[in-house]
Amino acid sequence: MSLQDSLVKDLAKKLGQATKTIELYKDPVAWIENEFYIPETKRDPVLKGHLQLQPYQRDTLYEALSRDENGDYKYSIIIWSDIKKSIKSTIAAAVNLARACVTICTSIHYFKSQDESKEKQKL
Repeated sequence: MSLQDSLVKDLAKKLGQATKTIELYKDPVAWIENEFYIPETKRDPVLKGHLQLQPYQRDTLYEALSRDENGDYKYSIIIWSDIKKSIKSTIAAAVNLARACVTICTSIHYFKSQDESKEKQKL
């Protein structure tokens, strides 16, 4: 195989991976469950480092990330309230990482904890 053939094959492989990522982000829940890695679950025989959302989390994400007929997001601000230890921060990180993988940086994403006393302890 020539160098040119090798380069073309390598480029095609990388483009295929990029296309897969973009296609998966059309379904953000699929991207989160297939591509987002959680080190704490890597030894779990079922999860193997992946995140498994609960049905109510999937439904909420589908609505929060839904788009209108022009392809724009329906919501400019998303507020997620849930019980403690329900992976809210992890879901927010996963959504933003998914968007970062397929978009050019044209916006800033902010995260705010509801418990300011804990935020002060972290500083």
